[in-house]
Amino acid sequence: MIDRDKLGQWAFSGTYGGDSGNPFVRLAKKVGRRVWRRTGSLPGVPTVWHSPVGDMVVTFNHDLPNTLAVYPQYSQNLPRLAEYALAKYPDLTLIDVGANIGDTARFVRAQLDIPILCVEGSEEYLPYLRENTAGMSDVEIEASFLGEATPAAGLELVSHKGTARLSAEAAADASSQVSLRTLDEVLAAHVRFSNSKLLKSDTDGFDAKILRGATKLLETVRPLVFIEYDPIFLSEQGDDALEMLSDLRDLGYAHALVYDAYGYLVMGLSLDDWGVVSQLSEYVAPRIPIPYFDLALFHSEDADLFEQCLAREQAFFRESRPASAG
Repeated sequence: MIDRDKLGQWAFSGTYGGDSGNPFVRLAKKVGRRVWRRTGSLPGVPTVWHSPVGDMVVTFNHDLPNTLAVYPQYSQNLPRLAEYALAKYPDLTLIDVGANIGDTARFVRAQLDIPILCVEGSEEYLPYLRENTAGMSDVEIEASFLGEATPAAGLELVSHKGTARLSAEAAADASSQVSLRTLDEVLAAHVRFSNSKLLKSDTDGFDAKILRGATKLLETVRPLVFIEYDPIFLSEQGDDALEMLSDLRDLGYAHALVYDAYGYLVMGLSLDDWGVVSQLSEYVAPRIPIPYFDLALFHSEDADLFEQCLAREQAFFRESRPASAG
């Protein structure tokens, strides 16, 4: 009988490992991709991924290895922003909401040593998160789903290819529905992160609710907020993307760095330039060609940090461009 786990690991390694300049490796990759497509939909196949920051255990059908292989800047912007922020805030800590398998924590800690609070409610991803951060000090894990104080309806977790989102439409069975906590409540139990100056949220459309449950943190600490900006996912949760940004602007958030879904800087802007903000929302709404933006949002008190981050990111991407032909 074929060992499914060994077959899966072989296909995965064949797809993402080796020297693509070698014709035998290219053939192995081709075969590996075919096996990966056939077996990747099977649940419960943990796989070792030789990531740029060391070996990580992932679900077999997780999109991250493929995405990072095609788009090498994917998920690499937050570690750089954390490094810039650390210069201003030497006691910097990171709150990672939607920590998934611990990839953000691993990417950040590969560049700088800061405490990280990983918040993840999915029982599917929690074992991977714990394993991938097991050798890291100053990492705390909170096994909770976050939202606002009172959810409007029952919610159920929907997982797909390495990402997960909460859905009211899927919550037909009351026994499978999940409960929510607010980030402000969670921070009362993780006091060392109550003054964190860096908050990341990537929850496939639940982010506006999570921010509404973090009012105390946003009003008093005013962290740099790194958030996925997906108008369609937000609307599926009953939220409006522009209204979320308007609420943050009312709290004093004044500037944003805009990245495309693959980690490349698009622009820096003022949230007072509402015409540009609206146009960006219109551009990304159809999800073609860019499915969403990532936004790094800065409070007016961090206008200096915004300018420094913008200048350093522009310089980074200029230096990363391939030399022009001729």
